[in-house]
Amino acid sequence: MKEFGFIPIDDRGLIRVSIAQKVGFAISMVALGQIGFFPTEISIFGSANIMKGGFFKLDNYLGRKVTPSEKLVFNLLLYIPFFIQHLTMARIWFKVAMQRMWRNYVFYERLLFNLVASIITFTMFQFYQPDEKVVFEIDFPYARIIWYVFYASGMLLFFWSVLDMGENDIFCFGLLNYWKQSKGSRFPAFVDVETQSKLRTSCRHPLYASIFLFTTFGPTAYTITRLGHIITIDLFTYTGATLEEKDLKSIPGYPDYMKTTPNQFLPDVRVWFRRGKAVKKD
Repeated sequence: MKEFGFIPIDDRGLIRVSIAQKVGFAISMVALGQIGFFPTEISIFGSANIMKGGFFKLDNYLGRKVTPSEKLVFNLLLYIPFFIQHLTMARIWFKVAMQRMWRNYVFYERLLFNLVASIITFTMFQFYQPDEKVVFEIDFPYARIIWYVFYASGMLLFFWSVLDMGENDIFCFGLLNYWKQSKGSRFPAFVDVETQSKLRTSCRHPLYASIFLFTTFGPTAYTITRLGHIITIDLFTYTGATLEEKDLKSIPGYPDYMKTTPNQFLPDVRVWFRRGKAVKKD
C-alpha cells in the first residue's frame, strides 16, 4: 500500500471540506431513507419499495405487459453501476491513483464515495421493477409481525453500526474534527483509536450483517424480482466485504483484530453482555 504520509490543509480548505460534508450528508440522508424503506411495503412521499417500485414503469414505457423474467434482467442491469462504483472507489489502488492526481483527495474521498453511491442508489431504486408473481409466501400465525421484527432488528443494527464508528463515521463528522485539530490528514485517512466497543468485538462487519437482515425481511410475500434483489445484494455485500478485508490486511493492526474477532458477519451476542475488550479500529 502506498503511504503518502501527512498531508496538510489550511483553514480555507477546511471550510470547503466542511461545506461539502454538509451537502453530502443531506443527500446521503435522503438516499438512506430510500434504502431503509425499500425492503418494506412502506412508501413515504412516493418513495420506491420492493413491492411497488418507483416512478418508472417499464410496462408503460414499452406499451406492453413485461414478463417477470424481463423485469428481473432489467433490475440486474440497474445494479451494475452500483457494483462498479463500490468495487472501484473503495479499493486502495483507486485511492492512491486519485491522491496522485489530486493532492486534497484524502479529504474528499469518503464524501465523494457517499455522494456517488447515494445518487446511484436513489436512481436504481426509482427504476426498480417489481412483479406480482409470488414464488412463495410465509404464512403462519404472526408471520408478518415476526418478519418486521427481523427487519427492524436489521435497521437498529445498521444505525448502531454507523454510530459506533466514532472518528471514522461514514458521514465524516469525526474525521472533519480530526482534520481541524491536526490541520491535515494522513493518507489513507483513518484514525488510530482504542475502543471498548462491544459491537466491533462481536464481529468485524456488523454493518454488512445489518444489510443481510433488513434486505431479506419485511413483507412475507417473495416475488421473483424481490428474490433477485435479495440474492444480488447479499452476494455483492459478501464479495465486497471479502475484497475490502484484502486491503485492510495491509493496515497495521487489522490482522491482529481479525484474530481476536474471528466472526466476520454473525455477531457473537455473548460479547454484548460482558465487559468489552480494547481493539484497534482502522
